[in-house]
Amino acid sequence: MVGGRIVMTTRIPGQPTLLERYDREFGLLQEFYVRSCHFAVTANLFTSASIIRTVGSFDGDLLSGGDREWGRRVFAAGHTQHYASDVIVLHPARSSVRAFIRKNRRTAGGMYQLWKKYPALGIHAPYRSSNMQLQVRNLHFGKKHGCLRPSFTGLTAAAWMIRSVEWIRLHLGGKPLRA
Repeated sequence: MVGGRIVMTTRIPGQPTLLERYDREFGLLQEFYVRSCHFAVTANLFTSASIIRTVGSFDGDLLSGGDREWGRRVFAAGHTQHYASDVIVLHPARSSVRAFIRKNRRTAGGMYQLWKKYPALGIHAPYRSSNMQLQVRNLHFGKKHGCLRPSFTGLTAAAWMIRSVEWIRLHLGGKPLRA
C-alpha cells in the first residue's frame, strides 16, 4: 500500500482564507497517517489487487473513516505501507464555514461508526480527547512555524465542539451524515 502526498490548494492562489490555511495545516496529514497510524486517506492511496484479495475491500457501511479501518487491516496482515512524497495529488482546501462544519460532522460520524463497529481500533469520543487534540495541533503548528496561532486554536476548539455535538447526536439515535 502506498499513500502519496496531498497538497492542499486554495481558491485564490497565494491568498488563502483562514479556513483554507487551517485545512492546509491540519486537513489531510498523509505522511503522519501512513507512518504513525498505519493508513492512508483515499485522496491519494494506491494498492495492489493481491492486497485487496488478502484483506478485503473497504467496509461499505462506513460513511467516513473506511480508509483508516482498511489500512489497519493491511498493517495487521503484515503488508508494507509506504509514504511517497513524490506521488502528489492536489486537493482543494475547505474555504467556507459550511464546508468546515460538514467535514467535522461527517468525520465525527465516521469515527462514531468505527467506535461502534470496531472497538479494537481504540477510537475515543471527541469530548474525551479534547486537551490532547488541541495540544497536538498547536504543538505541530508551533514547531513548524515557531509560534502558536490563536485563530487556529479557536478553529480547533470549534472543530472539537462540532464533533462532540455530532457524536452525542448519534449516540442519542441520530443517523450519520455523508455530506
